[in-house]
Amino acid sequence: MKKNYALLLCAMAAASALWAAPAKMPRQSRGIAAPVVKEATNITENGFTANWEPVAGAEGYSVLVWGMETIVADGVYTVMSEDFNLISYGSIVEPVQAEAYYIDLSDEDWDCVNTPGWGVAGYAMFAGGKVTGVIYTPYMDLTNNGGKFTAVLGIQGYAGQEVVVASCGETEVVKKVRLTREGYSEVRVDFDNGVHDTYLRIVDNGFPDADDQYDYAEDYAYLDDFAIEQFLNVGDRVLFPIDVNDGIEAPATSADFANLRFRYNNDVVYYDVIAAFREYDDPEDPWNYEQWYSDYSALQRVELLGYDSVEAVEADDASEVEIYSISGVRHAAGAALPAGVYIVKSGQDVKKIIVK
Repeated sequence: MKKNYALLLCAMAAASALWAAPAKMPRQSRGIAAPVVKEATNITENGFTANWEPVAGAEGYSVLVWGMETIVADGVYTVMSEDFNLISYGSIVEPVQAEAYYIDLSDEDWDCVNTPGWGVAGYAMFAGGKVTGVIYTPYMDLTNNGGKFTAVLGIQGYAGQEVVVASCGETEVVKKVRLTREGYSEVRVDFDNGVHDTYLRIVDNGFPDADDQYDYAEDYAYLDDFAIEQFLNVGDRVLFPIDVNDGIEAPATSADFANLRFRYNNDVVYYDVIAAFREYDDPEDPWNYEQWYSDYSALQRVELLGYDSVEAVEADDASEVEIYSISGVRHAAGAALPAGVYIVKSGQDVKKIIVK
């Protein structure tokens, strides 16, 4: 039976906490000084420990881990994408419902995505490469182009169905789109509120014009694929998510990232830190509070040990390999690649590599 996602979302928001709740929340800032990051320690071929100075009064911290590319030509680029092809269970005819209210699609127990930080609330439904529920994208740095970007959603649904797309950062901008046909539709939604830690919330809102919603209780709008496009200029720095720990409770001043599953052979990564604060209206009521955040720290560069990204490309069987630039241009396998970031697909294996 179709869930009332709006009510579930409100319930989740009411119970959220930096270190306890899975749902992302807009990060309201009051211009508080950023944490001071320190050099990483425990550096290995696939991980490190992030470190920072304590911030007075902070209740918790969040650490974002990034890869980086510098743009060499003006143009429209795909700066993040996900196809959900790793979801192998369920179908449109017989979808499978998650038993947990919230799941982290990036968790190793689920292993449903090629990019980190995807979450779904509201008892997600899966349909073989598709998912629906209250869907949260990863945090994305969308500060380029003055914060303007386009979300490109592939939706499998029905005519008359409404999908609500919210872009959340320091502000929240909500837009609604109506599907005009049954089957697959590509939906493009423009926003201009991109910040360093933007995320999107995507919700199937049912059939607003229907007299009886229960007539459509089994008609879901599934997210089939997703991308973010931005116009970028020469010299723009693009950060792409590799990992996140959004639940670090003070007084901790470090966080371990021992297994960077989504680094895709990037041997240089970056991290930054934000601190969270709370003000309780009633000290005896732990849910009655206002939460805000510091500014972000400077980016801290981490050089991992070992991997040679050029050798990683040459080691693949060229007859089975597809290589794409971050802007979606395909390159011949086995050919010399210009310096940059590339997506390499070999069968079901997908990785992101850097060629220097």
